[in-house]
Amino acid sequence: MKKLEKYYKNGYDLTLIHREEDLAIALGKSRLTGRDNWEVIKVQSHNGIQMGENWVEACEYNPSNKKWGIQGWTAMNEKEAWKIFNNKNPNAVS
Repeated sequence: MKKLEKYYKNGYDLTLIHREEDLAIALGKSRLTGRDNWEVIKVQSHNGIQMGENWVEACEYNPSNKKWGIQGWTAMNEKEAWKIFNNKNPNAVS
């Protein structure tokens, strides 16, 4: 299965900078302004799917815009990203 390491979303190129199981922090750069964007996501996956006549191999992917607030959260900075990450991580030590 192809692991999620980088993805593109809403004008940002994002790279996972920390991951524990399926919860990750991603740092993004705007293609337009170069501005940073922080996200905390639950990494999604599938075991391979048929799309029309095409077969898509098993892979991991980021949450869709429809899942934002449920499987993905935007942070204003790195400190806030870690706060969200620790809040969503059931194994986090308080």
